[in-house]
Amino acid sequence: MNGSVDLMKGIYQTSFAIDDIRLFLDTHPECPGALEKYRELVGCEDKLTEEFESRCFPLTADAALDGDSWIKGPWPWEGSY
Repeated sequence: MNGSVDLMKGIYQTSFAIDDIRLFLDTHPECPGALEKYRELVGCEDKLTEEFESRCFPLTADAALDGDSWIKGPWPWEGSY
């Protein structure tokens, strides 16, 4: 498997864990361990996303509007990653 596919897989997995912890924090807002893990995972997702976007293409409209990166190569559906 190539590196960009692994990065995307990591982003999906981290995003899922963030959503899960966010649901837990809805009912346990004072849990310091969950809050710490949430912050850790958000940082991890940010790093993975930044690395993916620097290698491949923007993942959000906000990232695409930050410069001209959207037009620097093939579109995602053209197999750019």
